[in-house]
Amino acid sequence: LGAAVIAALEPVLPVQLSESPFVIGLLFALAALVGVIANPVVGSMVSRVSPRILIGLGIASVVGSLLLVGWATMLWQIAIGMALLGASAALLQAPATALISIQGFRSDPPTLGGSYALYTLAYAVGLAAGPLIAGFGVEQLGFPGAMTLTAIILAAVGGLSLARLPNKAINGPQYQS
Repeated sequence: LGAAVIAALEPVLPVQLSESPFVIGLLFALAALVGVIANPVVGSMVSRVSPRILIGLGIASVVGSLLLVGWATMLWQIAIGMALLGASAALLQAPATALISIQGFRSDPPTLGGSYALYTLAYAVGLAAGPLIAGFGVEQLGFPGAMTLTAIILAAVGGLSLARLPNKAINGPQYQS
């Protein structure tokens, strides 16, 4: 979900804005910068806070960012939406990678490489599917409609996936020396 959302905005947002390429680049840089700052913060919380809470906050922030960017009438509103998008990437991906690691270590035999290979495959599918779906959605519904529909779909899929996540805080793998 995290990969699909940012990839979905990359081809369609610049077409909607009448800003210079530099300003559009700054908007995406803002999302990246917020993600860079948020990742260590969220990462430090992964072992203390339920993954459901972190990922639920990620889903809520990505839905909010899509709605804000989709319906914004001012550049500062889009900037806030892009900042939320950067935070949502950290909230979705940091707990996910920790859960993948733990699941890989729990397998018998441990399959850490295989677990991350599947994660990378899912991430790549998101990078490919996001722009295709967004482009089709913008053609059919216009930009605000496409962002609203995407937000609704992400809220539904994300909500269903939350039910399958562990409720307890993540305990890291036990290493033996």
